[in-house]
Amino acid sequence: MEDDFEKKIHTFNAEEEINVIINFLEEAKLDAERLKLLLKEMKILEKYDMLKQVEKFHEILKFYQLLDTDVGINAERIKKISSNLKNKALESNDLTDEWKEIIKTNERWNFDW
Repeated sequence: MEDDFEKKIHTFNAEEEINVIINFLEEAKLDAERLKLLLKEMKILEKYDMLKQVEKFHEILKFYQLLDTDVGINAERIKKISSNLKNKALESNDLTDEWKEIIKTNERWNFDW
């Protein structure tokens, strides 16, 4: 018999995943603003010594690495939501054949971009 933790691990909850993505996007806005400031500082530092430039760019790379990781994680969430919705939609009687064909073949729904 599975305990609650095991059930939660193996249960997909689209609403929870969407909430996590929304939170990520709100944080990403702040991260983007921070990166813009760091890059502007980098432009100013081009007039100074190499050490200051390297130190600033090290900070920029750290931010980009974290942002890139978060984007990748949330892209996987989007793929899970898409796959789950796609399966439900194709079984649904509420969609037209045209929409079902779009969902089956469109590059966005199949992540062929």
